[in-house]
Order: sequence, then C-alpha cells, then structure tokens
Amino acid sequence: GNEAGGNGGGVHVNGGSFTISGGTIGGNEADTNGGGVYFNSGTFAMSGGSINGNKAATTGGGVIFANGNYTMSGGTISGNKATSNGGGVYVSNGNYTMNGGTIGGNEAATFGGGVYFNAGNFIMTDGIISGNKAGSGGGVTVAGSGNFTMNSGTISGNDANSYGGGVHFNSNGNFTMNGGNISGNNAANGGGVFVTSSGSFTMSSGTISGNEAATNGGGVYFGSSGTFTMTDGTISGNEAASGGGVYVQIGSFAMSDGTISGNDVSGSGGGVTVHGGTFTMSSGTISNNKAAYNGGGVLVNSSGSFAMSGGTISSNNAIDSGGGVLVSAATFTKTGSSSITGNTASGSGRQVYVWTSGPKRNSDAGPGADLDASYAGAIPGDGWE
Repeated sequence: GNEAGGNGGGVHVNGGSFTISGGTIGGNEADTNGGGVYFNSGTFAMSGGSINGNKAATTGGGVIFANGNYTMSGGTISGNKATSNGGGVYVSNGNYTMNGGTIGGNEAATFGGGVYFNAGNFIMTDGIISGNKAGSGGGVTVAGSGNFTMNSGTISGNDANSYGGGVHFNSNGNFTMNGGNISGNNAANGGGVFVTSSGSFTMSSGTISGNEAATNGGGVYFGSSGTFTMTDGTISGNEAASGGGVYVQIGSFAMSDGTISGNDVSGSGGGVTVHGGTFTMSSGTISNNKAAYNGGGVLVNSSGSFAMSGGTISSNNAIDSGGGVLVSAATFTKTGSSSITGNTASGSGRQVYVWTSGPKRNSDAGPGADLDASYAGAIPGDGWE
C-alpha cells in the first residue's frame, strides 16, 4: 500500500474524470482525507473493481469526493476506516448516485460508517450498504443541507453506538423513501432511521423492519423540527425500550396510509410513542404491536398530541394498560371513521386508557378512565382535550 502525507493515499485527482471498472485500490493510507481515493471537482464513475482496506486519518477512509458527480453502478467499497467521518465514502457538495454495488464492512469513529454525505443530492436506486459501523449513522449519515432519496436497494446490518443504525439524517434537507429496505440495523436510538436537526422525512413505500434500538425508536426516531410524512410503506418487526415502530420526540408525524405492525418494546409504546411532538393519523393501520408495560399500539405522553381522524388501531397488546392507546399528560382526539378495536391489555383499558388528571373526555371519562369498548367513529361526548 501507498501512503500520502496529505490527501489521497492511493489516488489523488484534482479536476477532470476518473473511471473504475475493475482492479483494486487497497491497503493505502492518507494522513488527512481519502485513504483510497481523493477526488475533487469533476466526474467519478465506478462500475466495478474494489476499493478496500484503506485508511484516512480524518475523513473518507475509502473515497472522498467533492464538487461534482459521482456514480456507482457496481464494484465494492469495503473494509476501509476513517478516524472521523465517512468510513467507506465521504461526499461533500456533490451529487452521488448509487445504482448498484456494495458498500460494506467500513468503519468511522464519528459519523457515517458506510457513507457520509454533506450538501447535495444522494440518490440510491439500487445496491447494498451493509455491515458498517460508526458512532452515529452506521450505514449512512446525511448532514448539512444534504438530501437523500432512496428508491430501492438495501441498508442492512449496520451498527451505531449512538444514533441511526441504518440512516442518521442530521440535515435541514429532505429524506425521501420511495422504496427499498432498511433492516436489521442497531443503535442506541433510532435503530433503523434517526432524523434530527430541521430535516423532513417522507416515506411513500419500502420497508423499515427488524431494526433494534436499546432506548427509543426501533424503526424510526423522529427528533426534528420538520415533518415525518408516511403515505405508504411498512414499519414492522422492530424492537426498542419505547416506540418500537416510531418514536416522536419533537416535530410532527403525519400518517395517511401504510402499516406499523409487529413491533415490540420492553417498556411502553409498542407501535408509536409520541413524546412531546404531534401525531396525526388519517388512514393506515397500527396493529399487532406489543408493549411490556403500557400503550400496545400508541403511547401519548409528556405534552404530546395525537389526532386520529381515520385508520385502524387493532390487535395490539399491553401487559399493563392501554392495549390500543394510552394517554398520559397529553392530548388525544378521535373523530371521523377511525377505529380502535380488538386490542388487549392485562391491566386496564383494552382499547384506550387515560392515566392522568390532565387529559380527559368531557362527558364521563375522568382520570383513570378504563375504556374497554371498541370505538368506531368519534368517541361519545365533546372529544378529548
């Protein structure tokens, strides 16, 4: 392997074009950026070959790319390491299109074990990002003003010590998921996806499944001042202490279709936990989720709010109270054709349980109300407030 005192341990390109269709760039080291490849300004196309086992003392263990267009349609970027960000790939102020290939087994001490993307557009139409590790963003970190569109492909089996096992979206841009799979990732918070800063997340298709968070948000942790919009897709089979499917810390979550099912928590909020943010549900299904304590389907607490005007919350289970929904120091409004039915709880409130002296139904449900009946349409009375 080669060593560079500055940038580009193996290859250094400053302007122009660079194409890799075969061969290997491996075992190189850079004292600064781009252990394998350093590319600044121009066009970089990778259709085959391997970039592996390279190291960078700062960013871009395998590749660092800035100011241009980078297309990956094949090949492998693996086993690279960065002391800071972007174990496999680091992209700044550019456009990165991943149509194929594999980014796997890379490590970054801070952000973006597989990919770190800062400013520009990252579009994933196919390919695999798997088995990468980082402090946050085991698979992918998007920062600054970056946008990430996932149309297909797989982000799986990545690990983060803190936030976002699969995807860590720390940007004021937009993350759009139109397809693909984010599965089997692990983190302390946001096993599959962690969204923060002022970014927005739109899920119109695809699957977020089988992810784990030691604390909150097995599938998705939404802690952004922006909006998480779910118009379709599936969030299923994820695990956490709270918010097995989705955990809303701040901002708003709007669900107009799709399915949140089969998620499991060791605490409360099997399907969704709304903790200080807002959740509106106009259609879709929250079903077959489990909580070891309260709120098998949905937990609303800490001044959070949940407005349900459509959709179904069914067949969820809580070992303690609120098989369907548990409301604690929060706001729950149920109107329209929405349905809460077939949920179970070993304690109180198979369908809905109001736990505190704050929120209550004006007509007859005071603190500690045990609402066991199935509710189709608006709850009788003046609503919840």
